[in-house]
Amino acid sequence: MRTIRTAVAIALMAALLWVVPNAVSAGSSTGTLTVTASVAQNCIVSSPTLAFGAYDPVVANLSANDDQSTTIVLTCTKGASGITLGFGNSANAPAGCTAPQRCLVSSGHYMNYQLYSDSGRSSVWTTAIAETVSGGVTTPTNVTIYGRIPSGQDASIGAAYTDSVTATVNF
Repeated sequence: MRTIRTAVAIALMAALLWVVPNAVSAGSSTGTLTVTASVAQNCIVSSPTLAFGAYDPVVANLSANDDQSTTIVLTCTKGASGITLGFGNSANAPAGCTAPQRCLVSSGHYMNYQLYSDSGRSSVWTTAIAETVSGGVTTPTNVTIYGRIPSGQDASIGAAYTDSVTATVNF
């Protein structure tokens, strides 16, 4: 009788070992999730002010140009290449102010001025003559803009002379 009980117990244990692992493990399979992203090339440009200050047509600027400069900041995607910066025409276009000459205007009066890409003020900065800008990284790139109001202009007293010029970054 003991042998029968032992045989039955062994048979039950074998059945349980066969049933329990199959009941717990219903099966599995693996696959791969592919994750992607892309980085868009982009640039932004700051909007600084080029302040010439007071122009004196009688003494200081009778024979001396009024030269000033400012810094524009470009921030571009890391790895961006072929970046150029150009400047549009003067927003003010009274008679006598023709492109690429730019004009500051105050109450119907105007003064000619110009923007340059070099400190010697020999290379006029336009959109047609866009300058290549080094950088193209997420670290901002400072670009100096050189301005000049030529001497000897017969400027009228008035409120502040102003103009606006569109800066365009191509990338």
